[in-house]
Amino acid sequence: MQNKTTHTMPGFLIAAVKSGSGKTMLTCGLLQLLKNHGLRLSAFKCGPDFIDPMFHTRVLNIPSRNLDTYFTSAKQTRDLFTRACARQRADLAVIEGVMGYYDGAGMTTAASSYELASVLQVPAILVVDAAGMGNCVVPMVKGYLDYRAPSNIAGVLFNKVSSAPMYAALKEAVERELKIRAVGYLPRLAQAEIESRHLGLVRPREVQDIRKRVQYMADVMEQTVDRGLLLEIAGLHTQKRQHADPYAYGDPMTGNSKKQYPKQHLGGKIRIAVAKDEAFCFYYQDNLDLLESLGAVLIPFSPLLDQALPDAVQGLLLGGGYPELYAARLCANDAMRADICQKIADGLPFLAECGGFLYLKETLDNHPMVGALSGSAFAARQKPHFGYVELTAQTDTVFGPVGTKLRGHEFHYYDTTENGSAFLAQKPFRDTSWMCMQAGKNYAAGFAHLYFYSNPKAAEAFLHCCRRFREETR
Repeated sequence: MQNKTTHTMPGFLIAAVKSGSGKTMLTCGLLQLLKNHGLRLSAFKCGPDFIDPMFHTRVLNIPSRNLDTYFTSAKQTRDLFTRACARQRADLAVIEGVMGYYDGAGMTTAASSYELASVLQVPAILVVDAAGMGNCVVPMVKGYLDYRAPSNIAGVLFNKVSSAPMYAALKEAVERELKIRAVGYLPRLAQAEIESRHLGLVRPREVQDIRKRVQYMADVMEQTVDRGLLLEIAGLHTQKRQHADPYAYGDPMTGNSKKQYPKQHLGGKIRIAVAKDEAFCFYYQDNLDLLESLGAVLIPFSPLLDQALPDAVQGLLLGGGYPELYAARLCANDAMRADICQKIADGLPFLAECGGFLYLKETLDNHPMVGALSGSAFAARQKPHFGYVELTAQTDTVFGPVGTKLRGHEFHYYDTTENGSAFLAQKPFRDTSWMCMQAGKNYAAGFAHLYFYSNPKAAEAFLHCCRRFREETR
């Protein structure tokens, strides 16, 4: 039977039966289709992935954000979601799911697309790869509808359908047998296929004619997707909502019912240099927003192209990315490497995650790097660690005293000869832990991508350290 949800902000979540079902390009096609019809949209990605939001951003020209119920409480997650929609004055929210609909941390539904749909109370549209399938789609979809009650699945969208008559047959079968609405289909489209590399999809800037591909998909969807039904399921045209104001939310840091960021209370603006180029591009938008709300001015720079850090900065962020693909060019920029090394030696507070961690090492694949951190980085034969982690400080660090906790995510095929022991990493739902991160009272560096809203006080502590550095060097 069809599952219904009640929700405040109109929207829907694109789910799938498994990874590799084409969620990302399908989501982009839907975003373009709805944008073409004049809707203001907010886009989100369920889970910790960095690359999928880049595709959303390329379509909408506004930031797409991550939502993750492992990183944040249910209330925080709802507040972050609604705040982003409010800031963008969105008519509709579109959320791309992660992996299979019920796949979460460990062999559970925790932090799954299903859990996020439940927390946000948005309906899910289940994408079914129908290539080579007929009536067997019925028991498969039935399993997804029945596995949890309510499942929040309110519609089915078939992908890789051989013909319009075949879609008509699939639609008739699921609607007759399961009372679930079919919202449309996509034929197999070569334009919808994106190459992958070791960390997942290639980035949108690396896909030739990405805008043309997405527009082509939207043009096809104009004929094959029931846009009116999709918007009806999303709740855009219904007046039966829990609250009159779809933008009502609390402060994600404090829980107070305020439609604003917390006051900038750190004693003036703090200038933070943020590495942003082809080699360093993995940042959670909400992390950057939080730092700015606490008084940071984020100044982008390129370790590949610039000769030095921006003038008069009091902190440094080196995010993740693909430094291994640009190791020779990073090495060739002697001036930048020397400037960063000297500034760190002078006490500049810094955070470095994954790719940024590799860049600060002595060497990366035998190419000389910054050398501010001991150890060499090299390609591992298999992923050293993968998935969610909770980090607990074993010493005082830039994030706070012993015992400070943060949550994050690891996904990397590189390792180093010195990974540090400042934090204990614990995997959720498993009896697995290890020591990690090089850190001290003015820095932290390691493989984990941290989500600051898992402990906003850690972000405050970093900026307090930057402020002290500013006062000491005046």
